[in-house]
Parts: sequence; structure tokens; C-alpha cells
Amino acid sequence: MARSRWRRRVLGILLAIAPISAPALAAPPVSDRANAGSPQAEAPTSSSPRILPPQITLLSPGTGDRQLLRLRLQTGDRQRALLVIKTKMQLAMPGQPAIETPTPEMRLTAAVQVDRVEPNGNVAYTLSYPKIEMIAPAGTPAPVQAMMNESAREMQGLRIRIQGNDRGQLSAVNFDFDKPPSSVLQAALAQMTDSIRNSNIEFPAEPIGLGGRWQAAMSIEANGLRINQRAVYEVTELTPDRVVLRVTVEQTAPPQKLTIPGLPVAQAPSLRSYAATGSGQLQMDFNRSLPTQSNLTLNLRSEMDGPTEVGSVSMTGEMTMTLDPSP
Repeated sequence: MARSRWRRRVLGILLAIAPISAPALAAPPVSDRANAGSPQAEAPTSSSPRILPPQITLLSPGTGDRQLLRLRLQTGDRQRALLVIKTKMQLAMPGQPAIETPTPEMRLTAAVQVDRVEPNGNVAYTLSYPKIEMIAPAGTPAPVQAMMNESAREMQGLRIRIQGNDRGQLSAVNFDFDKPPSSVLQAALAQMTDSIRNSNIEFPAEPIGLGGRWQAAMSIEANGLRINQRAVYEVTELTPDRVVLRVTVEQTAPPQKLTIPGLPVAQAPSLRSYAATGSGQLQMDFNRSLPTQSNLTLNLRSEMDGPTEVGSVSMTGEMTMTLDPSP
């Protein structure tokens, strides 16, 4: 029983990495069961902590005609996109064969509206998720599916107010709710901010041409797991109106004691190692807030030490994330 419970906790940690491990994808939400709230109550708002920008480094300016990569948004612009996340996980514990761990497929319709564009390039827009589906694997108990559906409904009442500029730099993220959020969703806001920060494309300050490359380095956190990430973008196509980029991602994490809500400190695992690599492609039209198309595949491996009765556990996984236009 202890091993089964601990296995579920470990899986939850690594699945939480998926939302913050997708550069240039519309950040997916994190949620749990909603608390009841009065429909007459004023919609609550929550502010994020200060946005810590990634470190942007130009690795190569590229060749040919170079241009500044800048967004050209207009007040009132709207965009919808479908984000699909599929995950395969395999977990191994001492004395037991490795097992495939079923995980739900997530399908999220993201909607963006540009609220304000200033002459200096600063922009404010609203991100929401009007439709969220969590497709459970065959054999999932009905109560579990019901809880996932309830979580999705709560997230559909969330509006994310974002401020930034035409380079993609973010300066503020605020959350508006239709009703008071559940305690778990409230606690997840910092992680959601990391999701938004990491899913955002920040262009280099310098002009860049075909074959040009830049790096975005940052530290991110998911459920108490601190991760160092390095993403490299390479220009494969470039016109005055759009850019196509090849993306590679590397993640590492130092050994650390993990903090897991609801799990006693004595039973919390210690991370021994974590590494992930990924690659993909995205297309960014300069008159759109989100990529018009994006895909990323991430492969990860992690080893953790648990309490004595559990021992060590290793997990490997593959996550595929795609973003395409939605009607």
C-alpha cells in the first residue's frame, strides 16, 4: 500500500513538469477540485510574484538580410489555438518489473484577446481556456474521471491578465476567477506563472537572419522540484511577417529534497538525478500573440530515493505537445 501511494505521488511530481517544460506552447493550467462559491460574489483576483525574465543570449546573428523580431499586435486582436498533451510514463521500483503508468490526454482550447497596445510596444492581453478536456485511459474509475471534469470546469472560469512588450518580455501576470478558487488552485498560481513565463517566446534584442540562434536560460519550479532549463531557438525560415524556429531544450536538476503537499516530510522523496531533452518546431506570425503552429517532444529520466519501506524509484517518460489553430 505504501509503495502504491508513494508511486502516485512521484508520478504527480513528474507530470507537473509537463506544463512548464514546453517552450513556445500555450501554457496549460494546473487545477484540482473547485470549492463552492457564491455566484453573486465579486470575481476574485490574484497577482503573481515578480516575473523573473530568462537570460537571453544571442549565439549567432545568422546570414543574409537580418531583421528585428518584434510582435506587431493590434488592440482587439483575437486568436484561438488547440493544445494537446500526451504523456507516456514508465516507473520501476526495487524488486518489481517496470510498469507503464496510464496518464490522461489533455486537450485545451486557448483563447487570447489583445486588450491594449501602446506606442512603445508594451502590450496587455487576456488568456483563457474556454474548453478543457482530460481524456482518461480506458478503465479509469468513474469517480476519478468526474474529479478531472470538475477540475476542468474550474479552470474554464479562469482569466489570465498578462502584460509584456513586443519582444515577448513579460512584466506582470494576474489571475481573475469567476468565483473563489479551490485551495489547490490558489496554491498552484506560482507554478502557473512559471508555465506562462516558459511558454512565452522572448526574442533577442539584436537583429537576426536565417540560421541565427539565441538561447533562453531560466530556473523553473514544479511541485517543489527546482529545474534549470536551457532552450535554444534557431531560425529556419524568415519573412517580414513570420519566423519559423527549430527548438531544442535541455533540463537538469540538482539533488534535492522535494516538498509535496499532503505528504509528511519524512515520506517525501529525495531527488537523486533528473535530466530531460526535447526538440520541436514552431511558427510565429508577428501579428499573433501565440505561435500559429508548434510541436515539442520531451524525453525525461529521473531517479528518486523514498522512505525505507519504499526504496528508490526510477521513471522514464515521453511527452508530446502540439499547438494548432482552433476554430
